[in-house]
Amino acid sequence: MKDWIISIVAVVLITSIVCLILPQGKMGKYVKGIFSLLSTLVVIKPIFYIKNTDVNFEQIFNSNELVLQDSFIDYVTNKRIEEFKENCLKITKENGADNAKVEIEYFLDENKGIKICFVKISLQNSVIISDKEHINFKEEIISDIASYLCINENMVIIYE
Repeated sequence: MKDWIISIVAVVLITSIVCLILPQGKMGKYVKGIFSLLSTLVVIKPIFYIKNTDVNFEQIFNSNELVLQDSFIDYVTNKRIEEFKENCLKITKENGADNAKVEIEYFLDENKGIKICFVKISLQNSVIISDKEHINFKEEIISDIASYLCINENMVIIYE
């Protein structure tokens, strides 16, 4: 009985601390839901002892089993690539080419995450800003994008 009360207090304290630390986004809702489920399980655990059945929580929450949700990984990857594209467009605009198109070829490396193969920048429909126009603006775009994405400069290709 004493262990049960201590476990309830511990779960409530941990839940309170986690709720204070987490932001109010979607991920916070999921984590709060998991902690509320855990709190409920701790509270109802003595019911199983009354019925003379033992509940093995280790079997329910097997820590050795990891399930990757491909849809969530794809969502996060796509959001990150869109952020890369938006920042590359800002870099091209800052260097004198407005309305450019950016295409990023990548693959997912299990150990390192997103691995960028190359970046294509199309200046076909872009407008060259006259006050920023100079001879080396393409080289500056390549250099700035390569340093932003931490890739080699020959992986950034500009099409006119």
